[in-house]
Amino acid sequence: MGLLGAAAGRVARRFGSKSALTFGAAVTTVAFAYAALAHRHPYDMLITATLLGIGIGLAFAALGNLIVQAVPPTQTGVASGMNTVMRTLGGALGGQLSATFIANNTAHGLPTVTGFTGTYVMATVFLGVCVFASLLIPRPPAEPDAARFEPQLETVAEAG
Repeated sequence: MGLLGAAAGRVARRFGSKSALTFGAAVTTVAFAYAALAHRHPYDMLITATLLGIGIGLAFAALGNLIVQAVPPTQTGVASGMNTVMRTLGGALGGQLSATFIANNTAHGLPTVTGFTGTYVMATVFLGVCVFASLLIPRPPAEPDAARFEPQLETVAEAG
């Protein structure tokens, strides 16, 4: 996650933050779907953890960029703060829902695989909604071409 988070700026510059968010959410969705289906061997968790690191690293960094781009400069602090609050709330709610799935599926006081599988399926469904929602984000307007504005600037300078 740290490696992809650090490289997310370059990914966003090349492909756009929306694409990075969508790809990151899709990879995270695949990670939880994989965990729900394949969890018999320790290497299955290594594959899942690798996919989660890639997906979350890209998505979280891209989401911050999209939020800052979507609001006026005077509101970036509030928007970034709300992003943090919503991520924290989502993590807390997701953790409690996961704990409920696991606690409701025990045998002899120990959690069963069924509880974990249900948790992974729940995460897969929620992340599928996130992928869909990321596709609805409008693309930011293209940067204005400075060359197009040069004649206008000269005209203003001559008039002044």
